[in-house]
Amino acid sequence: MVDRRRGSEQRSTLERRWRGARRASVETAAEHIRNALQLLPPPGGDGQDAAVQRLRLALNLIEHRAP
Repeated sequence: MVDRRRGSEQRSTLERRWRGARRASVETAAEHIRNALQLLPPPGGDGQDAAVQRLRLALNLIEHRAP
């Protein structure tokens, strides 16, 4: 998407940053957990496995409670 505004019509950097922050706050708890799981490296057997299993369980519980 290209912003074609000129001069005083242009959005400030703060407006663009706020818009992105607003979008992030709209994510559900399940989406936050799912995104966090995607950021983790593959399991390495060092206790991380248990944490990932608990996060997946939490995600499953949240998704099944949703109306």
